[in-house]
Amino acid sequence: MKIALIVLVGLIALVSVLLVIGAMLPRKHVASREITVRRTAAEVYSVVRDFAGAPSWRTDLKKV
Repeated sequence: MKIALIVLVGLIALVSVLLVIGAMLPRKHVASREITVRRTAAEVYSVVRDFAGAPSWRTDLKKV
């Protein structure tokens, strides 16, 4: 019973910390990126939708 109480108190403390951190984040923060690509929308779409070929242009992927 004592272990269950310790686990429950730990979970409540963890949730409380997460709520406090979330409350401290700025409400109006927006992150955005923009890029100009000199290709048609169809060409860009075909590259992005080619999942098997993604490792050739995404350096963070080894295989799909």
